[in-house]
Amino acid sequence: MLAFAARTVVKPLGFLKPSSLTKVYGRFKAHQDSLPRLPVPPLQQSLDHYLKALQPIISEEEWVQTKQLVEEFQTAGGVGERLQKGLERRAKKMENWLSEWWLKTAYLQYRQPLVIYSSPGLVLPRQDFVDLQGQLRFAAKLIEGVLDFKTMVDNETLPVEHLGGKPLCMNQYYQILSSCRVPGPKQDSVINFKTKKSPTHITVVHNYQFFELDVYHSDGTPLTSDQIFVQLEKIWNSSLQTNKEPVGILTSNHRNSWAKAYSTLIKDKVNRESVRSIQKSIFIVCLDAPMPRVSEDVYRSQVAGQMLHGGGSKLNSGNRWFDKTLQFFELDVYHSDGTPLTSDQIFVQLEKIWNSSLQTNKEPVGILTSNHRNSWAKAYSTLIKDKVNRESVRSIQKSIFIVCLDAPMPRVSEDVYRSQVAGQMLHGGGSKLNSGNRWFDKTLQFIVAEDGSCGLVYEHAAAEGPPIITLVDHVIEYTKLPELVRSPMVPLPMPKKLRFNITPEVKSDIEKAKQNLSIMIQDLDISITVFHHFGKDFPKSEKMSPDAFIQMALQLAYYRIYGHACATYESASLRMFHLGRTDTIRSASMDSLTFVKSMDDSSVAEHQKVELLRRAVQAHRSYTDRAIRGEAFDRHLLGLKLQAIEDLVSMPDIFMDTSYAIAMHFNLSTSQVPSKIDCVMSFGPVVPDGYGVCYNPMEAHINFSVSAYNSCAETNAARLTHYLEKALLDMRALLQSHPRAKL
Repeated sequence: MLAFAARTVVKPLGFLKPSSLTKVYGRFKAHQDSLPRLPVPPLQQSLDHYLKALQPIISEEEWVQTKQLVEEFQTAGGVGERLQKGLERRAKKMENWLSEWWLKTAYLQYRQPLVIYSSPGLVLPRQDFVDLQGQLRFAAKLIEGVLDFKTMVDNETLPVEHLGGKPLCMNQYYQILSSCRVPGPKQDSVINFKTKKSPTHITVVHNYQFFELDVYHSDGTPLTSDQIFVQLEKIWNSSLQTNKEPVGILTSNHRNSWAKAYSTLIKDKVNRESVRSIQKSIFIVCLDAPMPRVSEDVYRSQVAGQMLHGGGSKLNSGNRWFDKTLQFFELDVYHSDGTPLTSDQIFVQLEKIWNSSLQTNKEPVGILTSNHRNSWAKAYSTLIKDKVNRESVRSIQKSIFIVCLDAPMPRVSEDVYRSQVAGQMLHGGGSKLNSGNRWFDKTLQFIVAEDGSCGLVYEHAAAEGPPIITLVDHVIEYTKLPELVRSPMVPLPMPKKLRFNITPEVKSDIEKAKQNLSIMIQDLDISITVFHHFGKDFPKSEKMSPDAFIQMALQLAYYRIYGHACATYESASLRMFHLGRTDTIRSASMDSLTFVKSMDDSSVAEHQKVELLRRAVQAHRSYTDRAIRGEAFDRHLLGLKLQAIEDLVSMPDIFMDTSYAIAMHFNLSTSQVPSKIDCVMSFGPVVPDGYGVCYNPMEAHINFSVSAYNSCAETNAARLTHYLEKALLDMRALLQSHPRAKL
């Protein structure tokens, strides 16, 4: 689950200016110390909000029973009051009464695998390369961009972010680099290696092999992208064969299983040193092989179309002269003495052709040859009236045959492609694809594939989504900067290959992890969709919060499928407070339920539906504002429950109640993760019969990720996506049919 408060506006980070290079030690501490402490809400207030939140998701009979338990809990001098006082004492003693508990209960004590269940994946825009050189060049520039961001972190010159004019806690930015999760038998730990002697290397993974790459010179200056590129080439060339034992796949397993395997693995000194290098590294870069996007039969069918027609004017049909017996540069393939050019010589000539035709011709003259023969005859007559055209046509006609150097054909639709890449970012595709190129315990893993697919997967314990997105926004903008000066090439040491001694016991652990990961991947149902009809521009034009508008569309979509509301989680940031993490925005309310019931009810007048929609949106917005001010009830109730455990008192009935279990069973787990770039984050559902929904509202479109589990017959990601799109369109049509009065 990702945290981002609705309508969050933060100031963008710029690239390094000279002032950013000046160390401002103490600035971070001074800022952090100035932030308010997270308050403990009044007990009565939280319990009232709890009862109100239960109304749309449980029966009236259940609600009456729960109300009685709540009243008993809050009796003067009763258990609720005692726990409340304990919580208030804790808040006075600690920097943040919640953060340590939340880290343990939400993450470190969570025993399910990190893959899919906990670690989000981020799909970035497809990059404009489809080969090894492009992959390594982009990866090198990306690494340089992260190091540029790291300089601001190290020098404490990161601009402080604000929300509604209030400064936000910046602590998470100082936790995401040089950190790693470590498995334990009952509880994991997170180690941050930012010490006086901070790590100077990253980990690079290719073909399931791990390398330690120093990214700083001995004088402390970072390597340039040119120098990093050379080092990446060395890594790639020394790892051409896939490692038969993908040790990284161990990190994908159930946490207890991995903890046991980890203990076995690090008994060996070589393994221990290699693992330590990965854990200490600043971040990981995974150099992935291209993922197969379609089956072999579908691929052949698509290529058949490419051969028959080229795919159309926007693809490769302009690369044809269909009149030619065998398929427009003129290339002499014989020497003057009549001997043919060798393949090496032809290669050199083809490179010249490729380099002199980097831009697609806006007028694909060859496409004329695809037309009806009479139409082409008429166009042909017009074309060859010009002497230059006539000579070019004659050259083509006289040539021995034609070679068409085609661009890759899109094998799947853009939505299907993005959905496949989302899987690649979340889990790597399995042990036969790229999952062995991961160390899922590492906080940050950037993934760059040879086909231009890229993104990241991050371990959630250290941070919520916003700091990750801010870093990524910075890095992607950085990759677009031109190289101003080619850096001089200096001798650089060979990156260190990390060795692992695979004993029979470790090999057995790897095989078990492979099998478990395969089951998890087959169970994941994920759909990435770009909603093109409108973006946040439309709700804003209606004076509505885009986030609240989207959340109401989700409520409507779910209700239309299932006929009832469900417990819905949306992350709210608590970063207005020192060491703040998240609380819950509960999108399902009586206002939202009244609205969704009315939408398909012909007895309700259209103008009434508009009013109900506006009321539901406003209710969500009010809840959001309350949550980010530390006045929501979810974390408060969790604190009371944990206080009971700490005080060794018997668990109060309010927490053993069926209604509490229903309230905490989030069939819709959602998060808004806005970004300046056209990306989308993904994560798995938090319950077996639920959905994971993440969205990035851009100005004129919305990127959605919807996930479910195939093992649940009642859930289907594509179906919810379809209903969500319909809900958004229906809500727009409703508002457009009753425009607001202009003031």
